[in-house]
Amino acid sequence: MNLGYIKKVRNNLNNSCNYLNNIKIPTSIIWANDDKIFPIRIAEKLNKRIKNSKLLVVEGNDDWVFYDENKFINYLNTALK
Repeated sequence: MNLGYIKKVRNNLNNSCNYLNNIKIPTSIIWANDDKIFPIRIAEKLNKRIKNSKLLVVEGNDDWVFYDENKFINYLNTALK
């Protein structure tokens, strides 16, 4: 991905945060603590704005899910409980 595209996606995500307080269902947010594309502060912002949410922080960077399928399944199972 090029940097311009990443910045555009980040801006769109930040602009859409105004709608997050409309989410009423329990929500799990799974985020990598060392994500260079979408830093953990974005996940923390999402977690604060979505009333009934929990943040699950994964050790790794933005591509951890591609290389550790078992870790993803474990986090997904935790999120679905």
